[in-house]
Amino acid sequence: MVKKVLKGFLISILTLAIVAIGLYLFVAFKYDGDFSYGTNINGVYCTDSSIAEINSQLLALTDKYRGITVYDKDGNDFFISADEVNLTYDYTKKLEEYSNSHSKFGWGMNFLGENPDHTILPDISYNTVLLQQKVGELPVWMDEIPDDQRELCIKKGEEGYYLVNERDNILRKDKATELILAGFENKVPTINLKDEGCYEDLPRTPEMLEAIKLSDKLDEFQTTYISYKIGDEIIPISPKIACEFAKTDEHGNIVFDESGNIVTDEEKVYAFVDSLAEKYDTVGKNRVFRTTAGRVVNVSGGNYGNIIDAEYEKEHLLEAFNSKKSEVHIPHFKQFCGVYGTDDIGSTYVEIDMSNQHLYYYEDGVLKVDSDIVTGNLRLGHGTPTGLYYVNNKARNTVLTGADYVSHVKYWIAFIGHSIGIHDASWRYGKFGGDIYKTNGSHGCVNTRTEEVGKLYELIQIGTPVLVFY
Repeated sequence: MVKKVLKGFLISILTLAIVAIGLYLFVAFKYDGDFSYGTNINGVYCTDSSIAEINSQLLALTDKYRGITVYDKDGNDFFISADEVNLTYDYTKKLEEYSNSHSKFGWGMNFLGENPDHTILPDISYNTVLLQQKVGELPVWMDEIPDDQRELCIKKGEEGYYLVNERDNILRKDKATELILAGFENKVPTINLKDEGCYEDLPRTPEMLEAIKLSDKLDEFQTTYISYKIGDEIIPISPKIACEFAKTDEHGNIVFDESGNIVTDEEKVYAFVDSLAEKYDTVGKNRVFRTTAGRVVNVSGGNYGNIIDAEYEKEHLLEAFNSKKSEVHIPHFKQFCGVYGTDDIGSTYVEIDMSNQHLYYYEDGVLKVDSDIVTGNLRLGHGTPTGLYYVNNKARNTVLTGADYVSHVKYWIAFIGHSIGIHDASWRYGKFGGDIYKTNGSHGCVNTRTEEVGKLYELIQIGTPVLVFY
């Protein structure tokens, strides 16, 4: 009986073993692809998938290297993209190695939970020739001067004296190139050439050390905080201007005093003030004027406008510069018409059109006086001088005298010294205008009808501009 029971038990065990082996073999042959049942690689379930399919899935999950950013000593960054050098990722070879090294009959280990997820790394490749080319094209190599030709000296440029230093922070190309190539190979995202010690300084000669000392003195000399304010314009005494104030000898070398300070050349300071006066003095300069008759004329000469007090300004600037003052300075004027620049006539003025022998007086743009006139006698060479003048004097009931005349006038408005002006002329008996001035004109004054010059006298102010033209 016992033998019978034992026999039945053994048969049952054998039957179950045969069934289990059959099932195991069934699963092994059912998933007879590249990967056995239950295979996980890098978090991707691989069973029933081909190597190409798994490669595609793994690539989609891979955090790819974008390239390397190179920083120079000044913080400028230059990027070499992985795409530029054809960098690629591929798991195919590693997947094939895994598949070949793992039997399809080993799925049971996966099923039981041993080594549930396998990790493999991709093969990475790129074009090394392209990478070397890209590294060679980086702008960091622009300054490739041979060491023995590198200068450290003082030069003078558009913005004054400056120190040329080509001997500090020299980039060593071989070392930097090697580091960049290694960084790319190791998938380093950034590399700082300064931090990596790719820059070095060259030795300095005694002459170079002297140049550095001189540069400090020149910086102090040509740095000022003085500005001129002329109207709305600010003219700073910039290093470009101030550097010219340094005294030099016949060889162009800078002159120092006994204390080792740079000597200021007074004549150069004065020359700058003269240049200001030449630019901003407006007396005698041309004005473009549209006449009442509609013509556009050029009026130059005369005494109206601005004159900078150059002598005062020369001494002021010299003292301010040498004492390192900080100021915004409005220059002194010997003569100031109230407006800066040559667009200074304004809307109140006298217009003497000698071609038409007519006088107009405008006040705030409104025509107030309009009269025929007689100007200087052209035949006798007494023509009234052209130019832009200003009223300098007014008088009532005065006597005008000359070499061959004595004339009493009721109204006298002088605009050229005390000899030429606008006045009434009773001796003309009301005859004004036309061509009288050519043969029977005045000695140079502007003869005007008594009634009209009387109006003008009451209205006009000292300093009013007077335009005289043909």
